[in-house]
Amino acid sequence: MAIKKTIIILSFIICIAISGCTKKTVETPIKYHHFQSKIFSTVNQKGKNAEGIRMMYTVSLTEFHPIGEEFERFNANNSNPGTNGFIVIDNKTKIFKVEADTKTEIDSQTLKKGDIIDFWVYIYNYDSGVMLVADEISLIN
Repeated sequence: MAIKKTIIILSFIICIAISGCTKKTVETPIKYHHFQSKIFSTVNQKGKNAEGIRMMYTVSLTEFHPIGEEFERFNANNSNPGTNGFIVIDNKTKIFKVEADTKTEIDSQTLKKGDIIDFWVYIYNYDSGVMLVADEISLIN
């Protein structure tokens, strides 16, 4: 009987030790940023990937210069600070056309110069730079 109790207690201690040693990873939630701007140009980037992002298009935006401490690295990489900035459309970006009360999903090729878009982006840092990746874009004109 004492041997059974000893085995049960040792098993319990081993289980506690194993569960305490497992590495728990805490994922930082993605922070989204909301903007509105006018499209200056779109450039097909299919086939170009940047360390974990499958790029489809880059969208150059008129007078797009996000402000804030979290955008310092992005703005430092921008060749025309204060004028045009850009966002990236990847294979997960959702694009919609908004008319009155309806929101219809559209293809990224529908976006063109002069369109006004409302968009949500997140900051994607990688070894050689930083980019703003679009999570959702709404064509509003």
